[in-house]
Amino acid sequence: MCPEQNRDVHVPDKYTFKKFRNLLAGGICSALFLIFVSFSTPIYIFRIVLSSCVKWFRPDLGEILNPLTSLLANDLFSGKPPQCTIIIPMAFQGHWKPSELHQMVLEKWIKAVDKETGELLYEKFQQYPYRWSGFTFWKNTGEKFSLHHHINYHENRGEAITSEKLQELIEHLLNAPFAPDMSPWELHYVANYKNTQDKETARGYSTEEPMFVLILRIHHVLGDGFSLLSAIVEGLGGQSLDAMKLALPQPPKQTFLERFCYIVSIPFCIFLETTYLFSRAYEKCPWKVSEDEKAWWQLYGRSDLILVNDIKIIKNAFHVSFTSVLLAAISSGINQHLLALKNDTEQKINGPDPDSMLCLSTLPVPGHSRRLTNRVIAVIFDVPTTSYPDPVKRLMECDTLLKNTRKSVAPILSSFYQGAMGCHLYSVSTALNKNRSISTGMTNFPTLPGKISIANAMGVSVDFAVGALEGDAGVGFMVLSYGDYIRFALVAEKAVMSRKQVDDFIKNVHYEINELLAIAKVMKNTSIES
Repeated sequence: MCPEQNRDVHVPDKYTFKKFRNLLAGGICSALFLIFVSFSTPIYIFRIVLSSCVKWFRPDLGEILNPLTSLLANDLFSGKPPQCTIIIPMAFQGHWKPSELHQMVLEKWIKAVDKETGELLYEKFQQYPYRWSGFTFWKNTGEKFSLHHHINYHENRGEAITSEKLQELIEHLLNAPFAPDMSPWELHYVANYKNTQDKETARGYSTEEPMFVLILRIHHVLGDGFSLLSAIVEGLGGQSLDAMKLALPQPPKQTFLERFCYIVSIPFCIFLETTYLFSRAYEKCPWKVSEDEKAWWQLYGRSDLILVNDIKIIKNAFHVSFTSVLLAAISSGINQHLLALKNDTEQKINGPDPDSMLCLSTLPVPGHSRRLTNRVIAVIFDVPTTSYPDPVKRLMECDTLLKNTRKSVAPILSSFYQGAMGCHLYSVSTALNKNRSISTGMTNFPTLPGKISIANAMGVSVDFAVGALEGDAGVGFMVLSYGDYIRFALVAEKAVMSRKQVDDFIKNVHYEINELLAIAKVMKNTSIES
C-alpha cells in the first residue's frame, strides 16, 4: 500500500487545523523577525564604524568577516564537533616526497601574491576567526604559523590504503575538531592508495603506476567549494577555471508587465516564503534532529561512479534538466528509505511520513576572485518523497519542481537573511541562527573544465564531502562531476541513519538512475526503429 493511501485514513479536519496552526505561527514569527531587523539598525551601523576603526584599536586584526562567513564561524566557537567541514579527496598518479609537498604549498599558496596588487592571494591560510567587541574578525597566526601543523604525511609502507579505508579516513576527518587559534585547514598526503571501488579500466589510467590521495580538509569559514577548487586548480595546478561559468538562477522569460508585477510583489512574496519556512519548523520529519538528540557524528557514504553520458541520455530522452535527473534519483532514495522505516518495528520514526522534505541547495555565484571567500546563495524547494507509479513520472515531477524554483524569491530571501543575521552581534546570531525548518541539503557542483594536474601528478578522481548538518538538518547530499563521471555522496547524522541505511540509500539512488537509463534506451531504440 503506497503512502498516499495510508494518509487517507487520517482525519482531514485535524490535519487542516495543524497546517493552519503552523502557518499562523510562521506568520507571527515572520512578522517578529522583520520587526527585530528594523530595531537592529543601530547594531548594523556600529558594525560599519567598527570595521573602519579596527586598524587603530586592534592593528593585529584583519578585516571583519562578511555576513555569511560570520554565520559559518559560529560553528567553530560552538564547543562541539564541527558541522561545516569540507573534505576534498583527490586521487593522483605519481609520488611526492614530504619536502616536495611542503615546498609546493609554501610557494603556490602561502607566498603566492597578486601580480597587480602585490597582496597575498591566499592570506586566509594563515588566519583564523577571532571575536572582538561583539563581532568576528580575521586574525593572523603570525609566528605560530608552520606548515608542519597543516600537512600530514601518511606513508603506509606496510599495506595499501583501499577505497574502503579511505572512506573511513574521510569520515573521521569530517568529524574531527580543528586546533584552536590556527587557520582551520589541513592537507593529508595518503601514499600507496589502491582503488578497490571503481572499475580501474574505466578510469583511463595504468594500474602499474603508484597512486596517492591528497585530501584537503578545511572549514567552510575559509571559503566555499568554488574558492577551494580555485585554490587547488589555479593555485597548485596552474590551470584556469575561466571555462567554469557561474551564473545566478534566472527567472523565466516574462513580458514587461509580468516582470513589473513580479518586482512589485517581491516584498510580499518574501514575507509569504518566510512564513512558510517558519511554519515548517513546527512540522515533524524523520530527518530533523535536535541538538539534544544528535550523536554528533556524521556518517559518510558514496556511490560507484556513474557515466555523465548516462545522465545525458536520460536528460535528452525526457527533455528535462541534468539536475532534474539527479534530484529524481535522490527523491526515489528518500521514498525507499521512508518505506523501509515504516517496516522497521525497532526504529522509532520522528513524525509521520511527509509528502516532501524541505531541501536547501547552495550555489556559488559570480564575483569570485582567486582569493578564498564565501559567495553563495540558497535555493529552497520541497523534494517529493511519496511513491510514484513509475520512475518517469517522478522525474517529470522533479523537473517541474525545479522550473518553479526559478520563480522563487528564496535567493533574495537567503541574501537578506545572511545580511540580517551575519551582520549582527555574534552572541545574537549564535542564539537565533538555528535551522529548525530544513531537514536536508544538496550540493551539486559544476563539472570541472578538465582533469586536474599538479606538478608531475595527474588527477584520476576528485570527490567532495561537505558536513552541512547545521541546526536540525539530518542528511546532506553531494554530487560532483569529474571528467566523464559523476558520483553521489551522502552525509547523515548518526542519530538519523545507521551505516547500513546509508549504504542502502546510496544503492537505491544508483538503482533509480539505472532504471531511468534502461527506459531511456528503450525509447531511443524504438524511435530509431520507427
